[in-house]
Parts: sequence; structure tokens; C-alpha cells
Amino acid sequence: MTDAAFENNPGIGHNRPDTIAVLTGELPEANIDLMHRAAELVESCTRMPSKIDDDATSSAMVDQRTLLSSALKEIEARRKRAKQPYLDGGKAVQGFFTSIAEPLVEFVKQIDVLQTLYLRFKADMERKRREEDARVANEAAEKLAAQVNSEGDLNAAVAAEKQAETAQQAATTVARTHISSPRSRLCGSGRHEHNWRAHKWVNMQK
Repeated sequence: MTDAAFENNPGIGHNRPDTIAVLTGELPEANIDLMHRAAELVESCTRMPSKIDDDATSSAMVDQRTLLSSALKEIEARRKRAKQPYLDGGKAVQGFFTSIAEPLVEFVKQIDVLQTLYLRFKADMERKRREEDARVANEAAEKLAAQVNSEGDLNAAVAAEKQAETAQQAATTVARTHISSPRSRLCGSGRHEHNWRAHKWVNMQK
């Protein structure tokens, strides 16, 4: 039977008269005497005095209360008797459908347990994956940091070497400039000429 058929199936006893309609018709017939008695009590209570002024009135009030309590007890007893078959029927209906549903409910519980275990497993795997990704990323970052530090030292060494080369080239340039200067050559020739003349004069004195 399809789900639609289940939904449209009126169930056992669907062709019986409406229970509420039956009750509203049967209960008054079965309890007509109780209804008359209650009506008599209501009518008598409407004639009660609005206050108690003497013992006789007080005693009459006590008697009236006794009659009311007795009627109420009878009403409660008949209510329970009228309701009991339906309570028993409700229990029978509950037990019948529960016996059908119980195996299905157990399978639903099993599926829920398995699904919960799977979702926990899935969440655990996702957590481990993220932890592994974080570990790999952390290692890569550490390697990159070490490489940057190493390259930084190498760059510093290269920069120092370049500075040394630049300084050496500058010194060489200054030296060459000094040697090739006309004034320097002139000063140097004068000194050599003076020394030669002085040496020649000394030799002539000999």
C-alpha cells in the first residue's frame, strides 16, 4: 500500500456512527434521573436565603449542602462509569498501534545511532584534515622563514663584498688620479732636477 493509500485509508470502524453523536444521544437518556435531580437541587438553591440569621437557617443550609454533595458524588460516579469503556478502548487502540509502531521505532533509533556515529567520524576526519593542513602550512612557513633568513645573510655578505669592491675601486681611482696629475708630475720633476743639480755641484767641488 502506498503512502497516499495509508493517508486516505479511513481505518477499521470508519462506517460506524459518529461516537460524539452517539454519546450526546445516549448519555442524556441513560442519566435522565440524574439530570432531573440536579435541576431540582438548582431550583431549591435559588430559594436559599442570602444570609444566615438563626440556627434553623444554618441547619437547613447544612442539609442542603449534604444533598448537593451527594448529587455531586453520584455525578462523578456515573461520569467514571460512562468514560471507562472509552478509556479501556483508548488503551486497546494505543496498544494495537504501538505494537505495530514499536519495531519501526527501534529501526529509527538504530539509524539515528548509526548516523550519529558517522557524523562524529566525519567531523573527526575533518578535524584531522584541518590539523594536517595546518601542520603542513606551518612547516612550509618555517622553511620559508629559514630560507628568508639564510638569503638575508647571503645578501648581507654580497652587499659587504660589493662595498669592499667599491671602496677598493674608489681607492684605486684616487691613486691613479693622484699619480696622473700634472701638478704631481711637475712637482716630481722639479725635485729630481734639484737633486741632480745638487749632486753635480758636489762632484765639481771635489
